[in-house]
Amino acid sequence: MSVMQIMSIVVSVVVALFAIASYYEKKARSKE
Repeated sequence: MSVMQIMSIVVSVVVALFAIASYYEKKARSKE
């Protein structure tokens, strides 16, 4: 694997984690 491939995978994983975190945060807020 090249460095560029690893970097792109890391970036997409981080973006996915941010999306999941914000999604759960909205769910938690709507429950209140």
